[in-house]
Amino acid sequence: MSLVAYSDSEEDTAPGKLPPVALESDGYRNEWLSYVYIPVSLDLEDLWRRVETPKAALLELIDHLHISLTRPLVLRKHEQGPFYAQVRQATACVHPFSVGFARFVCLPSDTSERVFMALEVSAGWHELTELSPPTCQAIL
Repeated sequence: MSLVAYSDSEEDTAPGKLPPVALESDGYRNEWLSYVYIPVSLDLEDLWRRVETPKAALLELIDHLHISLTRPLVLRKHEQGPFYAQVRQATACVHPFSVGFARFVCLPSDTSERVFMALEVSAGWHELTELSPPTCQAIL
């Protein structure tokens, strides 16, 4: 497993990068909305063949898949380097493992303004739960 570098540059359109979050207020200048995740490489064509037709239409809206290990958090510029180093240290000894998915679920945001389509993890759940606490310690 490796960490994926994230850039908030509007000129950076490399695949696998999450879109930048625009925070217009001066109060958010030099703050970055961040979270720790594992990118999932998945052949969407194969997935389309396995799901029902109404659900397949939803898959057209997906541009990236990932497994979140933390909730979103705001980092200031001076916190980025130490945070990145702590996450790398927490994940350095993790051996590769497989993850399987059981079903589609819809998860509302805390404010219920957005809904996220998710895949429930089946195989690999234990390994992910073992990985989450050390990663969360980096946040504290």
